[in-house]
Amino acid sequence: MRKLFETIRAARWLELCIAVGLICILLVLALGVFALAVIIRARTRYLLRNRAALEEKLEKQRLALTQQKQLLLERTEALSEQNRRLMKQNEQMAGMQMAISRAAVSEQEKKDAGFVDKLMDSVRELYKNPDLEVNDLAEHMGMSRSVLNSRIQECFGKSIGQFIRAYRLNVAKEMISSGQSGDMNVSEIAYEVGFNDPKYFTRCFTREFSVAPSIMMNGGKPSDEGDASIMPEDTEEPA
Repeated sequence: MRKLFETIRAARWLELCIAVGLICILLVLALGVFALAVIIRARTRYLLRNRAALEEKLEKQRLALTQQKQLLLERTEALSEQNRRLMKQNEQMAGMQMAISRAAVSEQEKKDAGFVDKLMDSVRELYKNPDLEVNDLAEHMGMSRSVLNSRIQECFGKSIGQFIRAYRLNVAKEMISSGQSGDMNVSEIAYEVGFNDPKYFTRCFTREFSVAPSIMMNGGKPSDEGDASIMPEDTEEPA
């Protein structure tokens, strides 16, 4: 009987020890969960602070980029406007260069001043078109081809095609000499002034100004004898 009681007592002590052990394990787990929750909370706060700082930094960069973009757009517009003004000046200079060939101003030439002004305006408007035909200019001037050719011959000593080509060459010369051509190469300049064949453009330019366009672009000077307003040995080649 006594032995039975001792066995029961031992079993109760074992159960008590197991219960205490389980309680300790649960306490350790609870402490672990609490510590993990604290760490997660601290980490979350840290990430939120970093996120706010990052968003603020990104917003500042976005504003800076927006300002830079706006500044670039303004500068681009200013450069475009300057380029348009320079191009207009080059076109006007080309017209003036061709008008210089009319050395003596007679009474008849004074009467032709209105015709010349209208002619220059028309050519200035049409010369960039590589498909420009003689009939196109005549139609724009409101004249027949034969009448327009006769008037241009009287004023400039050229046919219509020669006159258009001379104007284009003078514009190209002004573009190069004024530096407006920038990074454009010879082919790009040729296309810009209405030539559809860069080799033909180079040949005409070299003949009229006694210097190749590529050499002029590198600082070479045209000969004083070369002037597109005077077309030596000119033939009725395409403009």
